[in-house]
Amino acid sequence: MRGNGGTMHNDVNDLVILKALKVKPRPAPPRSPIPVFWRPSPTGWIKINTDGSSQGAPESLATGGVFRILDGSVLYCFHTEEGVGFAFLAELLAAITTLEWARKLSLDFIWLEADFVYVVSLLSSRSLEVPWILKARWRAVLEFISSIHFLCLSYLQGG
Repeated sequence: MRGNGGTMHNDVNDLVILKALKVKPRPAPPRSPIPVFWRPSPTGWIKINTDGSSQGAPESLATGGVFRILDGSVLYCFHTEEGVGFAFLAELLAAITTLEWARKLSLDFIWLEADFVYVVSLLSSRSLEVPWILKARWRAVLEFISSIHFLCLSYLQGG
């Protein structure tokens, strides 16, 4: 319930507290869905969809990515568990891990899509404003994408 006007967002701790206080919870209104459509990449490009998640604030992190060719066939996919942190860190790690795999696979025409607009912005601008713990990996990723054909969009930007 912390700072959200008294509505719940499926937080077990909140439910325990409310039950102890004998307060009836008020569920949060459902969120509006955001339509997301997968579009194939141009001929010769590999389209990579990536995502990161955190189960709380902070909590365990996971990342994943799917590499697809023009007809939508899966070329490669991965999933990792990355320790503990916030959603931003999970999304950033997803992008970094994805591009590290792209480098290992010697891909040179990459269209990356992610749902976290800020991470897309960091990649697109080649910004160094990332947490220090990821700075070395981030610099290596920036060097890699500067040496290939690279496009990065957010699902929310109509990629």
